[in-house]
Amino acid sequence: MLAFRTFAGRMTALLLCVRVVCSALFAAEPGGPADVIRSFSELVDREAEGAEYLEAEHAARIRIEAEKIFPLLPSVSLKEAAKMDRDGEKAFISNELKKEFPVSDTEIRRSVEKEAENLFPLYEKGEKANVSYRFGKYHADGIFYGKKGEYLQIGRTSVPIRDLPEEELRKFDPARNKQARSAYILEKCRDYTEKKQSAARTLKVRWDSGRDDRRFKLGFFRFSQKWYTGEQLLEELILKKNRELLQTVREKAEQKAQSGDFSGADQILQDFLTRHPALTSELEPVREKLRLSAGESRTAAALKEAEAISDPAQARAFLEKFLAEAPDSPGSAKIRSVMAALEIRAAEQKKCRETIESARKLEPEDACALLEHFLSEYAGYSGMEEVNAFYQTRKKEGERKRCARVLESADRAGSDEEALRILEQFLEDHPEGDGVEAVREALRKRQTRLDKNGGEL
Repeated sequence: MLAFRTFAGRMTALLLCVRVVCSALFAAEPGGPADVIRSFSELVDREAEGAEYLEAEHAARIRIEAEKIFPLLPSVSLKEAAKMDRDGEKAFISNELKKEFPVSDTEIRRSVEKEAENLFPLYEKGEKANVSYRFGKYHADGIFYGKKGEYLQIGRTSVPIRDLPEEELRKFDPARNKQARSAYILEKCRDYTEKKQSAARTLKVRWDSGRDDRRFKLGFFRFSQKWYTGEQLLEELILKKNRELLQTVREKAEQKAQSGDFSGADQILQDFLTRHPALTSELEPVREKLRLSAGESRTAAALKEAEAISDPAQARAFLEKFLAEAPDSPGSAKIRSVMAALEIRAAEQKKCRETIESARKLEPEDACALLEHFLSEYAGYSGMEEVNAFYQTRKKEGERKRCARVLESADRAGSDEEALRILEQFLEDHPEGDGVEAVREALRKRQTRLDKNGGEL
């Protein structure tokens, strides 16, 4: 029995020591809300340093460490916490108001009513009364015997009612007296009520300022204008970090795409999704956007290359081949539109070339007539530059031939005078044109020769 008692005593002492140690370990309050949020954030950041995305196993490790900092589950529900806060607010405001306004509203009203009776007395018949009238020039003092017609009988004095000021008249008129007392009571009670309500509003502000701390002690945080439990806050921080990590992957892929390496950009996303297939819905839109960008880039390059081809038929054939290889390419509608325009241009240029070939077989005057008609009829056609250039060439050729013919006519003339007349008439009709200088030179020579011959005669 003695040994048992000794053993029991030792166990009791041991349990007491354990209790003291546990109290020392777990009694310490956690830091404030900002400290816990910062600590949770640091846990998430540390776990993310060695991971490209926080999966379930990462979240599990974070939760284990977070539980050591702050309970992840609250002691009550948020609804219960809100009810506790409302009940506490009512009790707090009620107790503080009792300290500041210890007298009840009923007692305050009674007191004010007593003040009103003293401030606004009402004389009954047989009571001693004292009044001033006619702007204070006259006084009456004595027993109030009542109203007689338009007079009040006070002692031996008959006081004209019309000479009494309002403050004196209501001492004898119950209706006026009641109105004055009621107005006074209302004003005083309203002032008191407003002071009490103002104090209640100030107390509410004081109570509300401590809500975050009170909720925090129950296991809740206010974060980004919302209330969270420790577990919800941790989930929100992990989600936020994962959004940042995903954004990093997107930015890497977009940088590749901006440099023109669309396949490299897609490979970055494909490799990431191979390791994290559950995120397909998150990144597939990004891949689709990059694929569209790549297609648009290839389409733009094809259009630029086609634009550099001078022959519209060849440019159309190039774009047709491009579409055959990539029928669903972004911008295919634009390519088809360009191809239709190129087809029209090719037809126009073909017609221009055919017209040139037809004009080539004609004499210059006939060729110019044909070309002038074509230039007027089909002014907006593609290839008109070539037609116009050929027209100018044939026009100059015709001018030179015309000049040659007039020179021949002058040479066949029977006399220098006739030759001069032919040349002068031609220059008058055709002052400008290719070959006209030769005609002028022939005219000068003829004139010189004629002048010389005339001098010799």
